[in-house]
Amino acid sequence: MWLTPINLKSLDEFGPLYGKSLILCQKFEGTCKDIIKMLNIVYSLDKKKQEFLSSEYLSYVDKLDKMLLGNSLLSLQEKKGFFKTKEDELVKLQRGRESRNWIVHRSADDLLMQALTHKKPIQFKKNYYEKFKAHVEHISKADYLVSKWSYSFYEKEDSSYIGEDNYVRNFMNWIFIEEEFYIVE
Repeated sequence: MWLTPINLKSLDEFGPLYGKSLILCQKFEGTCKDIIKMLNIVYSLDKKKQEFLSSEYLSYVDKLDKMLLGNSLLSLQEKKGFFKTKEDELVKLQRGRESRNWIVHRSADDLLMQALTHKKPIQFKKNYYEKFKAHVEHISKADYLVSKWSYSFYEKEDSSYIGEDNYVRNFMNWIFIEEEFYIVE
């Protein structure tokens, strides 16, 4: 089916909300994969599985670079005793991954179907919109966690940033600035 100018206009009206959500998804995925890659490298070197800069080491780093988010989280879970990650942190990361996938894949399909089947601006039922918001909140919490780990790892000090609640609120306010526009009862 063709996307007509009317369909594209409908997509445009939802663009800022969806685009900002995708930015958060990408930020979480990139930070998560980066810090887990570095933790895996530390683990490997600590356990003497490879010599630094050896061909095995370089191959391992290359493999870590190509890991998908789910596999990165699985590798962290397998080494949780070494890194002292808490079960609730692993749950938060898993929930963030699931929400990232929902926004990137499922909601994009929903958005496109609405644009193709309606001649008016895209609007979502309140329960769907609340689900979308909950997914953004899960990603924000997971991103706060991996960003905190990343800061501590690279800066060699504890993060004294604004705290999880404020971090999440900042993203929610930024993404859902005009939320009433998208909701129908």
